[in-house]
Amino acid sequence: MYRIGAALALDARTRGDSGGFPAWKAQAVRWSEAIGVDVAKHRVWTSRRDFVGRGVPQNERVQTMLDLVCLQKWSEHPNRGYLRDVVWPDLMCNVFLDWSQNPARRAYSGKNGEMRCLTTSSQLYSFEADRALFPIEYMRLQGWGFDIAIPEQCAGKMRELSGQGMSLPCLGVVIWAVYLLKGLPSCAVHADDDGDWEVEWASFNSKSQPTGLWCGVHLKVVIQLYPDQPPEVVAVLYHEDSEAGRTCKRVIDEAAQNLKDGVEFSLPATVSSMASQGVRLVFEMAFCSEGDVVRLAGHSSKFLKLQEVLLQPEQRGHPVLAGFLLSLRGLPLDEVLSLRRVQVYRDTALVLREDNLHPEGMVHESQPSVLLTFLSRKQTESYPKEFVGHSTRTVPPTLQQLIQRGADFKQQAFLHDSLAVSQLRLSILESAPCLVLLRS
Repeated sequence: MYRIGAALALDARTRGDSGGFPAWKAQAVRWSEAIGVDVAKHRVWTSRRDFVGRGVPQNERVQTMLDLVCLQKWSEHPNRGYLRDVVWPDLMCNVFLDWSQNPARRAYSGKNGEMRCLTTSSQLYSFEADRALFPIEYMRLQGWGFDIAIPEQCAGKMRELSGQGMSLPCLGVVIWAVYLLKGLPSCAVHADDDGDWEVEWASFNSKSQPTGLWCGVHLKVVIQLYPDQPPEVVAVLYHEDSEAGRTCKRVIDEAAQNLKDGVEFSLPATVSSMASQGVRLVFEMAFCSEGDVVRLAGHSSKFLKLQEVLLQPEQRGHPVLAGFLLSLRGLPLDEVLSLRRVQVYRDTALVLREDNLHPEGMVHESQPSVLLTFLSRKQTESYPKEFVGHSTRTVPPTLQQLIQRGADFKQQAFLHDSLAVSQLRLSILESAPCLVLLRS
């Protein structure tokens, strides 16, 4: 650890750029204090004999930043040792520093070697190569391969060009938005007077006049309207000055405009329709409290091993009710009217769809005109949300079953107690001679 001069530290924290003390020195002091090592006394990188720093300014600011990055990497290492024992070239492998930024920016590569975004003013130093990076290497950091050829006239602008990569994410978002809206063209593209993109696919005559359609939207419409005709034949008819050509042009233009506007036409019910039938079976059961169970069955819910059900009222603020489900079968009428009752339902649904769109798909001419297709046949079993934790496979018992269950449990307990008493008597009889012998 170190002790730094109080006057220098106070001067760095308070004056900043004033009084002839540069701001980078104040930032370096704070960084050095955070590490816990005085960088002015421990020039661990720039004081090495084999340090060259080719292409890097040999001034105090840059050299201080180089040493601070080394000390920072040393402090982050989990098995750091003494500074004199560190092999610095091995520790600083794959580490880069942008010395164009002040120490407060901490513009060095992270733990996994990731670099910060390059700017047009970035100046990178490689600790592994002990030199500044060449402009072509900035392009490689942006993803360009080693086979890229740069003209000599543009070599000096490569570093600035790579710094423009900070705008690539924004450009990527714009390109992706255009792709989602209109897709990417697969051939020559032109823009018409309305600003719509048109794909060139038709042939041209000797006067560069189109002999067919050349809009991608029209081509899509032609394929849908005339699936049996080649697009080139329809294109010739589209531009033909005849009654058939004008009719074809009117139909195709109207369909293309509807396709651009996103117009949708719903099929009539006689072509395709759907019918759904369902049955809901509702079961009503008693919701008993602990006192009701004891009063009706003569035993507690714990003795009868009943599963507790929580009832959440629909109104907010009301407490949750705890109780036990009991079937109403066999209960006296006065008990049914006195107990709280709940309803549980079961849905059975059947969805049918009729499709007359393709009559040739009928099995036989004698079949009915409606071809029913069973799209889904499902049965849903569910309890209301109020029954928290209650399994749908649990069948609530009747009162008679509860009474019988209590009698069975009581009989089992009696047999268990009788067996225990018999075993106790047997053990006493077996030990009786020993007791007599001891008394004599």
